[in-house]
Amino acid sequence: MYIIERNAERTASAGRLLYDMFINFPDQPIVWREISVITAALRSDSQDKHAQFLRALFETLPGRVQCEMLLKATEQCFNTLEKAEMLLLLLKRFPESVVQHGVNLGETLLEAEISENVDSPVNCFRKLFVCDVLPLVINNMDMRLPASLMQKYILKAAEFYIGYVTRGPSADVQIQ
Repeated sequence: MYIIERNAERTASAGRLLYDMFINFPDQPIVWREISVITAALRSDSQDKHAQFLRALFETLPGRVQCEMLLKATEQCFNTLEKAEMLLLLLKRFPESVVQHGVNLGETLLEAEISENVDSPVNCFRKLFVCDVLPLVINNMDMRLPASLMQKYILKAAEFYIGYVTRGPSADVQIQ
């Protein structure tokens, strides 16, 4: 039924059916394949008709279900960068989740930098940390970061910006 409604682009009824599948069959691979397609559309900037439909479909779900779905989708990711992007999507859509997940995401990105033996502070992990995660953490009024952690984060950001500004333009490929 869900596939019929989705293919007919009936947003509300497809959303209700997706909700039912997510609640009643949370461990079924077919449900997670569909959620994966939807979250990919949420992360993309694509303006094609199908991506817009998938984003609208997601919006029909209750907020708590959206949040839970994004959290569970994050758990399904194996790649650190993909997991970070998924969690970042959660933080942007649900600012109240920054308090719970913001610092952990930041630390995960900084640890990934070390475990991947990245030589330069200008890399995909640091870019995501400095440009996306850190502003969410710093601008959240409910966050109470210890001074030592704030100092560490500001130092990491300064290293990134200085490295970015002082290197040649041909190195932009590394940051992708």
